[in-house]
Amino acid sequence: MSESLTNFLNWYRQTNPNKSQATYDAMKYNLSRICKLNDCEFADLNVETHLTNPEEIIKVIREKYSLNTSIQTILGIKFFLLFKGNNYSLIKNYETLLKQLTEENQKIIEKNELTEKERINWIDYPNLRERMAQVWDYGIAPSSLEMDFHIVRNITMVAMYVFLPPARIGNYSKMVLRYVKKHPIKVDTQTNSYPKKHNYLFLTEAGALCLVFNQYKTSKYVGQKCLTITPDMGSSPFGDMRFIYKILFIYIRRREAFFGNKKTQYKKINPLFFNIQTKKEIDGSHFTDILKETTSKYVGKTLSVNLFRHIFITNFLKKETDIHYKRMVAEFMGQTYTPTMLEKYNRVNIKENQLINGGEEVSATSSGAVLHFD
Repeated sequence: MSESLTNFLNWYRQTNPNKSQATYDAMKYNLSRICKLNDCEFADLNVETHLTNPEEIIKVIREKYSLNTSIQTILGIKFFLLFKGNNYSLIKNYETLLKQLTEENQKIIEKNELTEKERINWIDYPNLRERMAQVWDYGIAPSSLEMDFHIVRNITMVAMYVFLPPARIGNYSKMVLRYVKKHPIKVDTQTNSYPKKHNYLFLTEAGALCLVFNQYKTSKYVGQKCLTITPDMGSSPFGDMRFIYKILFIYIRRREAFFGNKKTQYKKINPLFFNIQTKKEIDGSHFTDILKETTSKYVGKTLSVNLFRHIFITNFLKKETDIHYKRMVAEFMGQTYTPTMLEKYNRVNIKENQLINGGEEVSATSSGAVLHFD
């Protein structure tokens, strides 16, 4: 990262001290997007040369990106102009256009309608799960030991958004892998080994896996979320967890084999999903590209994290689920959830602590996932 970009991000932190780490990261991606559109490095990004025509710039942004991403990118331009400390009339122009896009987005949200891009790439959630299960069972699993590592990595990344309620990119792009002797694992700011500055996938000697979300966009409001997956578990509120366990376990073993005879190096490379060339964390833009390219190849639909979330929630809200499960799923996805009075009056035709999943009733407390919520 260039010194000039570091200076901007430090300024942004100082002027917006109460934002989450995910918001700071998002601002970095906003600026990277602006530079990419102008085919320049951040140090060469110039107000007069690149940003003086808001209408034309927004037209280019809208042609290339979704409405949500466009809004975030323009927000990045606004803060860059504030950082430069000049041309407040230009900032006002961007703010006016930003307001228009935000209002447009709000109308779309309230209508609950598919956008044209969503309509083209839409696939119902049960079909998506079935398609990816077939890809794994008949395409990946039989030859996972011989297959190129990057293919197994890419399919595993997609699996995190198909066989679990889809969290955001940062939940997994910032996740590190740790080998531990036993579970439960204490993750707090007092422990040097497992500080809260990371998200974790823990693998115990007994073979249990534990996902821990500490750092993500809404962590300040939702808090730490954990999900333990064991090899002998059955169904859970999130579906049949044995499948995601199998995928993750094979991926971890392939990850180890990737480093060959480089003794224990696989324990020193922090990111769970890493850039194969640099061995470092996959940035948000690259992470999104991998998801889109992989789903396009194996599902025939180009799916972003945002579309994964729409597809999952659309299906989930059709189920007759109680407030407890809605809150559980929403918080795993990083969303706050406050039931309406109408929901509180509603009565669901299912047994206590159970939900409908694919037409079958499954217990949340059967030998399945153990969810810990602070």
